[in-house]
Amino acid sequence: MIAKRPVKRLGALLILGISLLLAVAVCCSSRTASAGLVTVYYEGMLANDLRPTLPFNAGQRVHGTYTYDPSTPAAYGNDPLDTESSSYNDAIVDFQITLDGFGTGSAFAGAIWIGKPLLFTGALEFATDHYEPYAPATGITVPSSGGPVDLFAASIRLVDIDQNALASEALTAMPPALAPFQDHVTSVFRSDRTEILVGFQPSAGVPHFAFFQLTALRAVPEPRAAAMLVTCVLSGLSAARRRGVWRR
Repeated sequence: MIAKRPVKRLGALLILGISLLLAVAVCCSSRTASAGLVTVYYEGMLANDLRPTLPFNAGQRVHGTYTYDPSTPAAYGNDPLDTESSSYNDAIVDFQITLDGFGTGSAFAGAIWIGKPLLFTGALEFATDHYEPYAPATGITVPSSGGPVDLFAASIRLVDIDQNALASEALTAMPPALAPFQDHVTSVFRSDRTEILVGFQPSAGVPHFAFFQLTALRAVPEPRAAAMLVTCVLSGLSAARRRGVWRR
């Protein structure tokens, strides 16, 4: 009887391992079943005081998520030799933006622009890697020097003048890493950039814009899949306990 106890524990451990593998498989299949949508979390901080034009102090935090379909076809320019960005129109199906202390805005459509390279023209002409999700978000009204202004758009802009950040113009299931867009930052226009651009429209006149320094950009687990994974793991642990994995 004593010699059989290690065998029983080994069998229970194998059952636990199989349960965990099944949980991962279910998580992946759930993601596929939900049309492969990807949700990305972003966060930024304001470097400069914008008062009285807009009511934001330095340090104002902005954060939110955008959800997109990576299978969206490019509308134009999907060619590595093209000097124009590819536009993935309607790739974004949900966009959420929160300005701490001022409220939350949203949009249920948006685009992602990707350039490899994107050519800037004008007094300074240069090419960059460019990644920019954009949405016509609404739902926040803030005071300004000219009266109340309404949120009308938001975008997350990444620019790499070294052109090393993106492998191609393809829309993938992961947002790009921030580091390559932050290794050549200068005080001039020809510079790497990682920023969140938030636009507010007054009842009359020109719009006001706030530029936030982007501090985080990462994919987040799909809530349904994450919940299912936790459930499967807990079920596996419960089964292992019943079979004596934790018995001494």
